Amino acid sequence: MSVGLPDDREPEAATGSDPVAAFWARLSPGHRRTLIDQIDLLPTSAFIKDRNSVFIHVNKEFVDRLGVGRSPVGGTDEDVVDDELAAVYLAADLEVMEREKPLVDFVDIQQRSDGTTTAFTTSKLPIRDDNGDVIGLLAMTTEVPDPERIADELRTSEQRYALAARASRDGIWDFDLAKRSLTLSPRCSQLFGLPAIAGSYPWDVLRRRMGDDEAAKVLDALKPLHDGTADSVEHVIHFRRVDGTSSWLGLVATGLRVEGSVIRLVGSLADVTEERQRAAHLERQASQDDLTGLANRRRLMEHLEACAADDTLCSLLALDLDHFKVINDSLGHQAGDRMLLTVAARLERLIDDSEMLARLGGDEFAILVQGGDHARAEWLAEAAVAALDRPVRIDGLDVYSTASVGVAHRRGTESATELLRSADIALYDAKAEGKACVRVYTPQMGEHADHELELQIRLRRAVANHEFRLHYQPIHHSNGHGVAGVEALLRWYPEGGDPEPPATFLAYLERTGLIIDVGHWVIDEACRQLGEWVAQHPEMRGTHLALNISRVQFRRRELVQDLLMAIQRNGLDPSQIIVEITETAVSEDASLLLDALDELRAAGVRIAVDDFGVGQSSLSVLYDLPVDLVKIDKSFTERLGGDGDLLVDAILRIAETLELECIAEGVETVEQDAWLRANGCRYVQGWLLAKAMPPEQVPSLFQVARPQAA
Repeated sequence: MSVGLPDDREPEAATGSDPVAAFWARLSPGHRRTLIDQIDLLPTSAFIKDRNSVFIHVNKEFVDRLGVGRSPVGGTDEDVVDDELAAVYLAADLEVMEREKPLVDFVDIQQRSDGTTTAFTTSKLPIRDDNGDVIGLLAMTTEVPDPERIADELRTSEQRYALAARASRDGIWDFDLAKRSLTLSPRCSQLFGLPAIAGSYPWDVLRRRMGDDEAAKVLDALKPLHDGTADSVEHVIHFRRVDGTSSWLGLVATGLRVEGSVIRLVGSLADVTEERQRAAHLERQASQDDLTGLANRRRLMEHLEACAADDTLCSLLALDLDHFKVINDSLGHQAGDRMLLTVAARLERLIDDSEMLARLGGDEFAILVQGGDHARAEWLAEAAVAALDRPVRIDGLDVYSTASVGVAHRRGTESATELLRSADIALYDAKAEGKACVRVYTPQMGEHADHELELQIRLRRAVANHEFRLHYQPIHHSNGHGVAGVEALLRWYPEGGDPEPPATFLAYLERTGLIIDVGHWVIDEACRQLGEWVAQHPEMRGTHLALNISRVQFRRRELVQDLLMAIQRNGLDPSQIIVEITETAVSEDASLLLDALDELRAAGVRIAVDDFGVGQSSLSVLYDLPVDLVKIDKSFTERLGGDGDLLVDAILRIAETLELECIAEGVETVEQDAWLRANGCRYVQGWLLAKAMPPEQVPSLFQVARPQAA
């Protein structure tokens, strides 16, 4: 369970006052999803912090351990623990991020309110953005069994301080620079694989044990102490034991001075092999996909950056499974994992040793093809689509999930991030073209993506700044009795710019889900406006209001309740409201819409099928759903006077048989109006009668006579 940012949603644009948004803005969506999935799936408490030690994301286990009942996201340790302990945590955080190295098994002893002791071990790993810069850390905390014993041991360690405590793990050494000899404690001798002696060892003995190269590195590390340019140094020795195995020895040293000159070096030596192995394991986890064992996004980016640094030509394939979510939702995540493992195995069989296959997260994969062989890369993309077109046998079922692939070729100037973006853009183009196909990136695709990004930013700003308005197009009685109602139409007036046509933004609002918030406002505002008209203009009493409701809006269970409350709040009769849904939306989401439409119709709201006749299942829509009206699409109306006569007449006869009313859209000529009136179409709507207009102009139209046919 995630505590902190909701499921599958795009992050807000970064601002200076929002450290959480600023952090996520440094990562690609796939990298972000991978991090959040790793945190939320861990059985122990875990969290992410930025470089200022601000909590960015925490899992439920971490909040439960804090016991404060709320998420600390956006705050720091000072908000959840006392200042002294917060300072300890901050120091550990800074060590990880400034040294850019993991901190493993940091022990934390705390007193509970009841006086008992609890102990935790914490490991912290630096997080890098897509450019490889450290932007924060990931931490995992595990409660330690028998904390009282550990607390006692730590107290004893503090009392004894160096000799007794360090001798259990560390060796002590003393290097006499004048004699070039070392005195070693028994533990130190053991770590070097030497017998413990009462005297000292000549430096040459240690040099031979370590090897000339490693010994030279040790002397180089100690040189700042001898020169007086450092008070202490740390160094890790890669030590090969007599049996051929390797260990890592952590050396800490300081200098002893007499009259300003360093005469001795003293320090400790510890076996840090396990720590190094744990750190290496964490590094592998950070660069390897847990499920498939493939390289992950971080490792792929490292290789792409190497190509960019060396100015190496390469090609990148971005691959995404089509309809994978259906498999997860219907068969469960275990089935989804088996599908992903099969996909990984099939793709691995296609590549050679010089090529890299990576899983970027979810159902996203990538293949890096070294060199400038564009034909090989594009063949590989087609082969991947073909390989994944075959079914996967899961629990006795043949499960299908095709793949779409985007290909981008590095031609010598693109950075790693730019190449990945280009491959993603080509992948999205493949998805838009019908999926299960390959698209190769072109500059035109990039321009389109830039336009989409600009539109996204502008529309999000438009929602925040209330730049949308409603215009209303009258719907007339065909018998000349004036205006029957109005259809509410959304208009966008960008601040400081010209109005944008609906075709520019409506589809994008649906695609991004922004239509949910905008649509909620449309319902409230249109119902408020109709209530105001009725109260101020008695002649408008009984006027109906048509509202276009997107299929995306129907996914909110609260939609029906929101609409009925808006009707009641503004003193309207439910029969005044017509909910318009497109035939395409009905054919794609019939089961989703049915319950909501039944509830609306039971409350008295009327239902209309918009753009009737342009879909593939027109008649079944009229039979299967609770429909009151049919809106004849403009593409049929404009053909009246020709081959459109028979089509529109057929729609009118079907509607009459099913006892449905008809509204003809797009009436632009007197002849069209006359034909529809003569053939029994009850309502007409179009530019001939009135264009969409701002709300203050609507009441006057109820007195205007309609144009007549010659």
